[in-house]
Amino acid sequence: MTTIRSLPLLAVVGGLLAALAQPVRAQWAPVTGLPAGFNATDVALAPDGTVFTCGPATNAAESGFYRSTNGGTAWTRLSAGLTYGGSDITPWRLGAFSEVTLAATNGGDGIYRSLNAGSSWTSAGLGPAAAYWDFCRFNADTYFATKRENVVGLSGVWRSLDRGATWTRTSSGIYGLTLPVVGEEIAAEAVTLHNGKLYCAVSTTGLFRSTNGGASWTAVNNGLLVDFTPVGPIVNTTDVVSTGTALFASHQAIDTIYRSENDGDSWTPVTTGLGFFSFRVAADGGVLYAPTHDGRLFVTSDAGRSWRYYAATGLPGGVQPFIAVKHGVAAYYTTSAGLYKLDLSTAPLVDVAPVISRQPVGGLRLVGQSFTFTAAANGTGPFTYRWRRDGITIQGVTADTLTLNPLTTGDAGSYDCVVTGPGGVATSNAVALAVIAETPGTLDPLFDTGVPVVNSTTTVNSVLISSTGRLWTGGNYVSRLIDAAAGSTAANRLTTYSGNPLRFSTDGGINGTVNTMIQLANGQMLVGGAFTAAGSPATNTKHLARFNADGTFDNTFIAPATTGTGEVKAMVQDPV
Repeated sequence: MTTIRSLPLLAVVGGLLAALAQPVRAQWAPVTGLPAGFNATDVALAPDGTVFTCGPATNAAESGFYRSTNGGTAWTRLSAGLTYGGSDITPWRLGAFSEVTLAATNGGDGIYRSLNAGSSWTSAGLGPAAAYWDFCRFNADTYFATKRENVVGLSGVWRSLDRGATWTRTSSGIYGLTLPVVGEEIAAEAVTLHNGKLYCAVSTTGLFRSTNGGASWTAVNNGLLVDFTPVGPIVNTTDVVSTGTALFASHQAIDTIYRSENDGDSWTPVTTGLGFFSFRVAADGGVLYAPTHDGRLFVTSDAGRSWRYYAATGLPGGVQPFIAVKHGVAAYYTTSAGLYKLDLSTAPLVDVAPVISRQPVGGLRLVGQSFTFTAAANGTGPFTYRWRRDGITIQGVTADTLTLNPLTTGDAGSYDCVVTGPGGVATSNAVALAVIAETPGTLDPLFDTGVPVVNSTTTVNSVLISSTGRLWTGGNYVSRLIDAAAGSTAANRLTTYSGNPLRFSTDGGINGTVNTMIQLANGQMLVGGAFTAAGSPATNTKHLARFNADGTFDNTFIAPATTGTGEVKAMVQDPV
């Protein structure tokens, strides 16, 4: 006898619902019509929709540059004029514009141009070169190209004033990483135009901006991650594009996309927690497209405040793509296994669950003071924020900040934030807020000297408030301190502070530990310690130094002659 067992209805329904909950996926399809073994090194879309690609193939005679006028269904090899020394050149990069099509080669004559959509080409006569990487249109006649080459004076940004017929280097102000033997290498990766200004991404030293048509450049790296390496600090930006309303830069060291809405003056990460992004992005129709290493194509139309992605499979793994997109029509993706295409008109867009990109920070405050919590999220918006204290929702607060003012002891507790978006829910870390009553001897948690802690192993040995209200500190700390008003300033061993908020002054050049201080009747400060020189320029003044009431060094003071390696540990002033 055969026994038939039926599955529980709940399990069947549950499995069906789980299957339905999975996003319907489209397919990245390999583009047909290209030669066997085609390794796509670039792809570009002309304003009229013509697609260009390039790369080597298994049969060297089929390597080169190709054009499609029907969305990638059929391709024409473009070879007329693309030779050097009687041989076909190695294809590398492309730029497709209304007035001209530009081709870059790895070797050959560097840059070639076509005025008839690639049907024929002429050389710019730049001679053998390493690699040009990107092209940018400034106006109908002026174009820019980036170049990477391990030869000082050859890499950087190049400009053409005649639609690519001739080129000159214009990299004044752009600097690179200085390498042994090679010297300074400017690994210029990308160039773009935004609000009339040019931007260049250098993969070792970050982003540079030109406000005079490329004549000179200045670094604009405020907010970008600096990666400290054995060969020096690196800001590893590999692409920069404009959507018209914002600038975006990709940062290869952390696979993250940054945004600037003030012409590069500052940058903010906008993809934290969403995935590992590839080093190239694309913009079209005011929309940014950003691929990830796992084959997802993220898209944002509101300057990175809200993201969704196209659910698609079929890409070969481990690719580092160049990408070109015709908004709402198709995306093209380069790989070593060929060129791939995704039909954007049918590919489903998936909402992304929120990811906490900025965790709230707790703290300590006195009764009557105020405190503000802040949280932020990436994913698909709009987001709503729900703040909780000890797990209980605080009513009436739906913004990304929570301000408590004035504080009472009842505000103390554990706070977190629940962020909800179309793609799901995320909860921040829980952080503690302590609120204490002010009594004599209570530490003021809002006290701030304006001096960040740089080395926690150093100490402050002496503190004194002068008759003019200036705060003096002495010790064995050594650091470079950042003051918003004064910039980077030394504040080593002896520091004076004044104003509200406090501002610090320089240290007078003391070269050793400060142990003790006393104020003299005339308002000057006598300082003792283990130092042997002070002032700028340095003046020999063993173990004792005198400073004026404003913190400047008194070079008329002559310290008593001493011998040995001792130090002054304490001082007392005779009241007589």
